[in-house]
Amino acid sequence: MSDPRHIAMFGFWACLRNALAFGMLLIVLFAAPTHAHAASDLPIATRVLAVGDNQAGRIIVDFDKPVEVQHSLLEEPWRLVLDTDRVVFGFADHEKSFTGLVGDIRYGDMDASHSRMIFEFSDPFSIRSIKSQDAGNGLPFSIIIEYRASDPQAF
Repeated sequence: MSDPRHIAMFGFWACLRNALAFGMLLIVLFAAPTHAHAASDLPIATRVLAVGDNQAGRIIVDFDKPVEVQHSLLEEPWRLVLDTDRVVFGFADHEKSFTGLVGDIRYGDMDASHSRMIFEFSDPFSIRSIKSQDAGNGLPFSIIIEYRASDPQAF
């Protein structure tokens, strides 16, 4: 015959295991929507486009809501750095379109509250203007950067 104490002890561990599994399930179910909700409050970069030739051009970055941008320039290789509060990058690498002096973009989160985009240029350039455009009526908020070719000394 089985020892009743053994059966009672086995029942205790089975109940404890089930209670822990249920507790973990509750944590996963209730913690995930909070994180997803926080991410949905962030602006989403929906499109990035660079058009132009070897003399001048324009970079357009569309967002689903307004963002503030700070910029800086880095030389050799020639780069434009755009810093923002944290955003979600909603465009895929194959959706990027670049012509003119802009060759590529790198982007990502700097930390929990800041994001960065780095545009790589083939030659020195100067920024003519950086404008924010809120078109309204369901159209995207855009950051529009106009640039022109320059020489290394003027950069």
